[in-house]
Amino acid sequence: MKTNVVQFPPSLSNIVWRVSAIDKLGKVLRVKCDESKVEMKVKGQLDSVTRVNIDDEVLLHSVAMPIVIGRLAAPQDFPAASVTNNNGTVVLNGEQKVCVKTKNGSIAINGNGEIQLEGKLLNADIEQDLSLQGWPIRLN
Repeated sequence: MKTNVVQFPPSLSNIVWRVSAIDKLGKVLRVKCDESKVEMKVKGQLDSVTRVNIDDEVLLHSVAMPIVIGRLAAPQDFPAASVTNNNGTVVLNGEQKVCVKTKNGSIAINGNGEIQLEGKLLNADIEQDLSLQGWPIRLN
């Protein structure tokens, strides 16, 4: 049986690699090592590795082919958000604010309890009463 697997050099297993090629989703295709001038294809990346850019620094692990196991944070990057599964409820923790944003809308929850909705249309499709509490309630 013939194999096309390139052996991952043991001497390069403990160094930082730079991303040299990505796909349209921002997943790593190839990495390079500036120190040894080696460039190689990767098998893939762990699902917890975020979208990357060319020249991002990554860590690799290899069994047969290299797999990207992490992206090194740049000095200006904040640590990753805390996302936990609390018995079936996904919890996003943010000390100051949690925001879900798209091109045309957002939901922001501030640390002081203020919730802000922005968008083109707000729909409420419910089977029971819709309750709004507070004083005053302003419409338009």
